[in-house]
Amino acid sequence: MDAQRRTLPEWAYPASEKRPVTTLHHRLRTTLFTQTERHLRDQGVRAFTGSNQFVYFEEGNPRKAMEPDLYVFLDEDPAMRPDKVKTWEWRAPDMVLEIRSRRGIAWHHDLAPRFYAEMGVKELILLDPTLQPPRDVGGILPEWKRLHVFRQTSPSTSLRYVADEGGDRAWSDVIGAEFRWDGEAEPHPTMHVSGTTEAIRARTQELGLPEEPP
Repeated sequence: MDAQRRTLPEWAYPASEKRPVTTLHHRLRTTLFTQTERHLRDQGVRAFTGSNQFVYFEEGNPRKAMEPDLYVFLDEDPAMRPDKVKTWEWRAPDMVLEIRSRRGIAWHHDLAPRFYAEMGVKELILLDPTLQPPRDVGGILPEWKRLHVFRQTSPSTSLRYVADEGGDRAWSDVIGAEFRWDGEAEPHPTMHVSGTTEAIRARTQELGLPEEPP
């Protein structure tokens, strides 16, 4: 079995599922990708920003995959164009943002944090553009907000829910940027990404990554 897993053909790992999403989901995903990529570039942070591609995290098991709406690799070439990510050939993304879709509450707010923790992601932000809480929030989260933050508290810990963060704004400690919901934007709700050079550089130093490309 192990030998078979190590020699699976490339076609066994598709780039994406191409699952249909709502118009709002597509617009938010596109906005988050372009604003995050531009923000990191403008702040002089060397990072690769990706979106809507499979990230595989168990060699030989294509079912162990997630398709994040937004993910960031710090200290990687921003000009790369991978069609998929295999963590055993590369590594896990440093930060991920997921938009709630038709998969439901339990998937995004219970299962997704578990899978991303297993993958090795340092920070996960979940966005619910509809803000429609389930009848019983308590089994999944203690409260319901537009944005929820899960983060590693140390390199040896799993992702944990950060109860005192989130709402209509969520700060990414990993990439040093604020994600802000704008429900009053026309012609449709949107997200804004902003931050400071100092905050990003401080976090980069804490992670032990070089501030400038080698």
